[in-house]
Amino acid sequence: MGDEASQNSAEITHPTLVAAYRYWNGKRRGRAMPQRADIDPAEIVPLLPHIFMVDVGRDPPLFKYRLIGTAIVEFLGRDFTGRAIDATNYDPAQAAELQKIIATAVASARPVACKGTVFYVPGREWMLTEAVLMPLSKDGRTVDIIIGAQIAHRPPKRAVNTAEPVAGIRIIPDPIIGGERFGGTP
Repeated sequence: MGDEASQNSAEITHPTLVAAYRYWNGKRRGRAMPQRADIDPAEIVPLLPHIFMVDVGRDPPLFKYRLIGTAIVEFLGRDFTGRAIDATNYDPAQAAELQKIIATAVASARPVACKGTVFYVPGREWMLTEAVLMPLSKDGRTVDIIIGAQIAHRPPKRAVNTAEPVAGIRIIPDPIIGGERFGGTP
């Protein structure tokens, strides 16, 4: 993790993200996705600073931050808990990109990963980020919450003539997480 090859890979290997995915996957218990009630914060205390939750509204589509972990708030420089993504301080293009990532997880009702630069935080565009977004559903079909884990880190030192990473996030709709590819309902 950390070099340019891993940023371009479809594999997620960061231990925090792998642990979050394995926790979510274990809570499915034969279902396509777990319910919010299946998620017990007391079982994932070490992960909580990196966890976020987004409520999914429909007609019109609306994504609202339900929870943002302290490590995420720290690198964002602000706490958007309780705010819709399009009502944050992000500019419209940045909000649209973040909504696109969440919409991908909602539409597929499967885990989605993303990697890239923290393009949506002024002054921190040089930082790298990785995230895993996983759906939750009350009825087993309709995604009503996305639970995710996100990490941000400094890029590796680069040679003087090495190109910097392209700004933005790459969505990985079928990620390999900790060596496993999601296989749908167990």
